[in-house]
Amino acid sequence: MRSSTITAGLALTVLAGGALAQSPPATNVPAPPPTITAPAVVPGAPVAALTERDAGFIAAQLENNMAVVLAARRALEHSQNSSVRGFAQKMITDHNYAQSTLEPIASMHHIQAPTTLSDPHREMLNRLSQLSGPAFDREYVNSMVNEHALEISAYNTAGKTQRRIVSAWVGTAFAQDDAATARKQWRHVADELRPRVSKLATLMDDAEADVLAYMGFPAQHRAKIHSTNPIERLNGEIKRRSDVVGIFPNEAEEVQVTNRNPERS
Repeated sequence: MRSSTITAGLALTVLAGGALAQSPPATNVPAPPPTITAPAVVPGAPVAALTERDAGFIAAQLENNMAVVLAARRALEHSQNSSVRGFAQKMITDHNYAQSTLEPIASMHHIQAPTTLSDPHREMLNRLSQLSGPAFDREYVNSMVNEHALEISAYNTAGKTQRRIVSAWVGTAFAQDDAATARKQWRHVADELRPRVSKLATLMDDAEADVLAYMGFPAQHRAKIHSTNPIERLNGEIKRRSDVVGIFPNEAEEVQVTNRNPERS
């Protein structure tokens, strides 16, 4: 059975960035996409080697997540705007999630998580600490827009890590509880990918109905339906029966033998 085993933490930062990048600096900030359940990392799964650029990308994103969470906490302390406070709380939730799902990847590749912030992030937090009211709200929103724009730029040049993250991002649709939510998540991922990976987005458009068809069945049956194992077993049984008979006198006899229920054979 195929399942997504690489975490989608970085993808969430890009999703949040996509929402922010479309908005002007204002206090009425659109909420980022809903947090989803993190796909599990399978123990003992093979670990592909990272390039130096990919390792640097992961280390930078660990620090970015930490900075965004600290800035969001400042927003909860200084802002009186309900939209900004709600957005800040969502940033804490999503970037803590992103950090917790990225840390296992960093650990597998022996990448040291940063313990201090870079100078630009310290300067951002210092600016926020000196402001209050609407001035704070404007500076916080502007800072988050710039931060996520930089993350998107880094994400677009992340090498092999990018492909693994995109794969896990697409796989988030399979983690949903029902067909409607799965389709909504699938469409959301496709639309976010469209400006950067248009071919993949088009492929997702065409494949949506087929890929998510199994979600229309009861939850207890979805794992078997989603897997290709039943088809592989069926093909194996047809091949076995064909090998036993060897030569069929006609097509009708071939269909009859290969389609016969084993329990009635």
